[in-house]
Amino acid sequence: MTDRDARAHDELLAAYARSHVEFRDPASGVPCVLCPAPLGTVGRWPFAGVAIVPVVTAWHPRSDPRRDPSRNRADQEELRRSIEGDGFAAIDCVGVGPATDAEAAAMHDTGGAACATASGRWAEPSLLVPGAPRALARRWAARFAQNAIYVWTPTEWRVVGVLLEMDDVVLGWSLSPARR
Repeated sequence: MTDRDARAHDELLAAYARSHVEFRDPASGVPCVLCPAPLGTVGRWPFAGVAIVPVVTAWHPRSDPRRDPSRNRADQEELRRSIEGDGFAAIDCVGVGPATDAEAAAMHDTGGAACATASGRWAEPSLLVPGAPRALARRWAARFAQNAIYVWTPTEWRVVGVLLEMDDVVLGWSLSPARR
């Protein structure tokens, strides 16, 4: 790996580790924000009887923001069918985080319609999959050329490599109501 590739890899990992996930609490329907926190920090676990909740997406394979949005939507629906076909529920969510330098440049070049928020942050539709094993979530993600997934448990929030060769980034987490 060149120094430039290593810097891009590290920048991408840092962006993943600072990203949050927005979703509706499955029991109450209340909009929530799941945020990374220092290791050992945990919030109120919203999935009674579930020990693991991976977060997967089919959007922007290899973090390429130039991909056609209609192709992203079609792949996301195919991912949802795969998840449900394997016997799991797929809960809509949105992953939001800082755009890397390369992503920001590509969003600017393409008008940013596919993945930019109003603040210029990276955002993409994703799916929470309560109870799905980590290995199965990684297989779903690999099928759609994803760099990494998140794995959420009552005690930690992990960034887990799929295409990226990396050690897991292990963090704590907090959960709060979404601001309106």
